[in-house]
Amino acid sequence: SPCEHVAAAAISLTPVVALATALGAGLLVPLGSFPAPIAFAGDFVLLAYLLALGRFFVALGALDTGSPFEGMGAAREVGFAWLTEPALFFAFLALVRISGSLRLSQMLRATEGGLWLERTAPLLLTAAGLLIVLIAECSRLPVDNPATHLELTMIHEVMVLDHSGPALGLVLYGAWLKLLV
Repeated sequence: SPCEHVAAAAISLTPVVALATALGAGLLVPLGSFPAPIAFAGDFVLLAYLLALGRFFVALGALDTGSPFEGMGAAREVGFAWLTEPALFFAFLALVRISGSLRLSQMLRATEGGLWLERTAPLLLTAAGLLIVLIAECSRLPVDNPATHLELTMIHEVMVLDHSGPALGLVLYGAWLKLLV
């Protein structure tokens, strides 16, 4: 049936999309003094949406398996997403306000030249918010505990239970690359 073909396509595309979105997000981030390979006004919005698209496909692939454990993991992942995405956008808005620019590379360089001394409190609050987003977005402790064998305490690991071999490697590599970005 057509539904079975769509489900098979979704679960087989999940590893590729997870890796591609993480790579695309990485191309938007400047590395030290080197500019980002892709930069334009409003690129921080594309960065957030690429990360969200990767999460959507991993959750969709988990739901397509029909496993109740993977469905619970996908529901938890989406539940954490609606908490972390507004925090990520508020952190970006704080950086836009401080830098006066809509380009990610200029937003991240706004504190050069001692400007951070004048704006220490907003930058510390923004950094604390981004740290919490990073922990939740990348499924790290204490939000996710992949070391357990109970699917009820996992988020990301339970969503990829039905992947193995190269597909599992692509999903995990995409998650590690997202953590790096």
